[in-house]
Amino acid sequence: MQIDQIASLTALQGWTGLMPDPVTGALFTSPTTSVFGPPAQVSIGDSVPAFAGFNDYTQLGASGTWQFDVQSVLNPTASPVAQMARSPDQKKADDAAVKQALDYTNGGQYDAARDVLNKLLSENPTEAAGVQALGNVELADGKYDQAEQLFLKANALDPTAGYDKDAANARVLRGDDATVLKTASAMVKAKDQRDDGIRILIALTSRSPDNVEAHLVLGDALLDTGDGNNGLMQYSTALLSAQGAQLDTIAQRLAAMADETPKSAFVRQLLGKAQLQQGHFDEALQSLTAAADLADDKVVYNTEIAKAYVGIGREKLQGGDLSGAIFSFEQAKDLSPTDKTVAAALAEGYVQRAGQNADRGDSKSALADYQRVADLLGATGDKTLHTRAADSAYALGLRLQRQRIAAGADIDSEVAAFQAAYDLNPDNTTYKRKLADARSALGDQYAADGELKDAAYAYQRAAQLFKYDTTYKQKTIDAFTAYADDRLANMNFTDAINMYQEAFKLDPQNATSKSKLAGAYNARGLDYKSTEDMDAAVKDFKAALRLFPDNADYQANYNSVKAWDQ
Repeated sequence: MQIDQIASLTALQGWTGLMPDPVTGALFTSPTTSVFGPPAQVSIGDSVPAFAGFNDYTQLGASGTWQFDVQSVLNPTASPVAQMARSPDQKKADDAAVKQALDYTNGGQYDAARDVLNKLLSENPTEAAGVQALGNVELADGKYDQAEQLFLKANALDPTAGYDKDAANARVLRGDDATVLKTASAMVKAKDQRDDGIRILIALTSRSPDNVEAHLVLGDALLDTGDGNNGLMQYSTALLSAQGAQLDTIAQRLAAMADETPKSAFVRQLLGKAQLQQGHFDEALQSLTAAADLADDKVVYNTEIAKAYVGIGREKLQGGDLSGAIFSFEQAKDLSPTDKTVAAALAEGYVQRAGQNADRGDSKSALADYQRVADLLGATGDKTLHTRAADSAYALGLRLQRQRIAAGADIDSEVAAFQAAYDLNPDNTTYKRKLADARSALGDQYAADGELKDAAYAYQRAAQLFKYDTTYKQKTIDAFTAYADDRLANMNFTDAINMYQEAFKLDPQNATSKSKLAGAYNARGLDYKSTEDMDAAVKDFKAALRLFPDNADYQANYNSVKAWDQ
């Protein structure tokens, strides 16, 4: 088997329209040829079996032609009309139409290709290349009987082009997959039939993309022609469906290729992919790392290398090596930070480590890992892992709560545990209520200690979880108001106004909150006026008046600085 170094391969061949780039997924396409290639210029000879019903219209073509339409093609009748003469410009237009139709065919736009060719052949029914191109459309669309007849007509119009071989290929494709594969496999072993065998295999793999053996036979045939890229891409496609013995065979062949072509990044990448599918993760990591080292752009290999690290990590996890597993998962995360599979694997490692830390009494480390899990999984991660992690975090919170109550200590890390449980499973109303109660209790603790601002925000976070809970809401309003009163008493007008605003937003109909907010605006306006900052004073008096338009004191204060209201 001949395998060229990938970096020095020649241009892609005409049948590459069916073969995706293994890295980008883009299709390689040929600018001038059909996916089925140009017709061979050699005779079929005795090496191709005679097929029942295989007619030869060469003599009819030599004596005349047909008015073109599909029915007349499939049921040709002779007519003593000479070949149609075409001017250079007309010939150029005919060639362009054939090329456009081939492009449509390669893109799977069969009706568009038929429209172009039917128009061409209605104007020039003797255009053999157009008839052959129409045969390619029917062949690509799986209509092998029509394709065969069209190729035979093309051969009758131009017996020197070898279109009869296209007809023979179409006839082969009328068989079932196993028969087609057997015939094509024999053809690619004979040099004078190899190109046609390749065309048949391309059509077979197009209609049966999961046929691993067909892809491998096609890949080997292309490699034998020196077309390394396309040959290897057939191996890449085969890997998508290969299992068991087929997968082992592919891996063995690729390993042999890697030995023959030690500087081929593509070969080593495919070998690494095969080893990943086999579950040989250490070997896959070695192959994929070697491929990346050979490539100019190493980043394109990161996703597959990350998969190898995940596989290694899972093996370590099953073997009880938790720290080793997490290290491998973290390596994978560094290489592929947005991969959900990698995130789930790392989260699984963190959940296990959090449980171990909790059992040892290291709640701080356990809580840090649960929060890491929440950050990794987000809202769309593995639901089972979400639930498992949330249950563990909640259990830790309950344990910490019991320990705190028994010791008569202050509320601390239990809130973080309930927060982690809620972050991991926000739809669980038990977790949500427990978190809200814990935050409210924390607010009570802050209030008792005179830490009014912290109390206000603790209550606020409880209220945000249950917006219609009047208890949380009223505690929040009272706490913000109490802290604002303290700030106002200390002449810290801006802080007071901000806190009164928080209370007022929670309940704009609360007369106490509204009155205190207006009074704070008025007090700050008077302070601004005393320092002759009239512009600021105007704004505050107007703010007080918007809340209480009929307040005589606010109106009088505004009137005193009205001249500065621009």
